[in-house]
Amino acid sequence: MEEATTKAVEAIQKLKDLYGDIAQVPIVENGRIQSNSNGKYLQIVCIWSSRAVEMKMLHKTQRMSVVYKKTMDDQLYELISTTSMPLTSFENIYAVYSKLDCKIATLITLSDDKNPKEKKQYIKIYDLMDHIELCCVDITTPKKCGLVHTYEEFGGLKWSNGEGHILFIAEKFMKNAQYFDADLDWSNEEKLLESNVGDKFKLIDNWGEQRYDVCCPVLCIMDIISGSITIIDQIPKNLTPSYSIWAPRDEGIVFFGIKNEPFKLGKIYCNNRSGTLYYYELKNAQLYALSEENVAIEGISFSIDNSKLIYFQRMADGPHRATSALYLMDWESKRTREVVPVVDAPSSYTGFPGFQLVHIPERCWANDNKRVILSRCLAFRRGNFSCRYIFR
Repeated sequence: MEEATTKAVEAIQKLKDLYGDIAQVPIVENGRIQSNSNGKYLQIVCIWSSRAVEMKMLHKTQRMSVVYKKTMDDQLYELISTTSMPLTSFENIYAVYSKLDCKIATLITLSDDKNPKEKKQYIKIYDLMDHIELCCVDITTPKKCGLVHTYEEFGGLKWSNGEGHILFIAEKFMKNAQYFDADLDWSNEEKLLESNVGDKFKLIDNWGEQRYDVCCPVLCIMDIISGSITIIDQIPKNLTPSYSIWAPRDEGIVFFGIKNEPFKLGKIYCNNRSGTLYYYELKNAQLYALSEENVAIEGISFSIDNSKLIYFQRMADGPHRATSALYLMDWESKRTREVVPVVDAPSSYTGFPGFQLVHIPERCWANDNKRVILSRCLAFRRGNFSCRYIFR
């Protein structure tokens, strides 16, 4: 019995050591390739992450490499230098480059010194051309909004086309509910309602499945010159904005509004949530529907020249992760057509199975505005492919 126990402990020890070795293997999270004017030299910047088992957290490293075209074969590049720098100063760092690669916006999340259970967030803007910090804005202290989300569906920082503003989705600011507040003026009805007194144990609906902190997200715009934050509060309360992006000429915001009622269900693994594609015009604060109601949409992207909008659409409800159709919209006329229909079943083993588990990279459009680079699962493998269409 003792010998069997010893062998079991040794086996567990080997598994632990094996997991520790595997956890140290870094995984690339994002990357960016920049070139000089003649394209001879390329600078590659990427963020790698690995799990620090002892610290019970992710360890991030930034790797910078420089390559150049070979003289004899301009299709091949040779590595000149590479260096790695650990990013361990902050709990969470989320960075987004502007469209012209001249600025970078960084979202930094820290623990509050006065209240370690609370988080503080800052958005820092850095000019890569002049090598100077443009601004560092405290997001949480003004209490205009809650924490900024960085999830694919509900979050991320989005640079405007003019590179003067940042679009993001954050939680709606709500005062912490207390069971009893001794400083509350009970004779002031307005302050009584704002205090949320008695709501400490009230159930707040959220989007679940690793999105438990997404309860009441709102669209926000930050001016990088003044640092001011504007909350777009004209969105109906029965909608949750997702997949938000800037419209052409920064005149508005396009997003998929998911219905909150009858209740919020999971989203991260469920591309069948019902809603409508909307366009919010900033000038007159009006909301316009771009698609029919009760559809499920994801993967919204404008072409480089901002003349076309693509997105993936399927019928709401039904099986999770069912295939979607690729739609194309001419932005000026708002005319929409189906480019690739839904594939219920492939015609053969090697036939096209349809768009399932599709991922759209940040810069997915080719310069000709006719090709899109996508990533999707195919026969239990994930691969990249190009989808070409001709718009008439």
